[in-house]
Amino acid sequence: MNTPNPSLSTEPCAVRRRPILLTAYLTFLIIANAAATGLYILKPAAISNELAKLPEWVFPVFIGVGLLNIICGIALFGWRKLGFWGLAASAIAVLLINLQIGLGLTTALGRSSGLGELCAVGILYGVLRLGKGTDGWSQLT
Repeated sequence: MNTPNPSLSTEPCAVRRRPILLTAYLTFLIIANAAATGLYILKPAAISNELAKLPEWVFPVFIGVGLLNIICGIALFGWRKLGFWGLAASAIAVLLINLQIGLGLTTALGRSSGLGELCAVGILYGVLRLGKGTDGWSQLT
């Protein structure tokens, strides 16, 4: 008894097309988060001195947020909508942490700016919506 195997179908799969601007922005987000995470790992004392003696618990939290952002960026490359929501949640978390430790919406050097992360998520949403019928948002699962 030969029954056809649906996983071996010869029908073409729907091809997802990522706009070049989306690719560039996702690449930028991953590199920027990797660089910021590296700074928090390698230079916590220098960052703490420049930003009015940050509490020690902030560094592991920001390192975790940076790693989460990298994972979410990679998930977006894999067309996962969860990556977008993870980036949005981490931006809100950074904003709340900054307010908790007294940095406000922005910092003196622009590092770990809660407002900046929210803007980055807004820009990402806009870039995901570019295009007619082939926008990135409609291709996310």
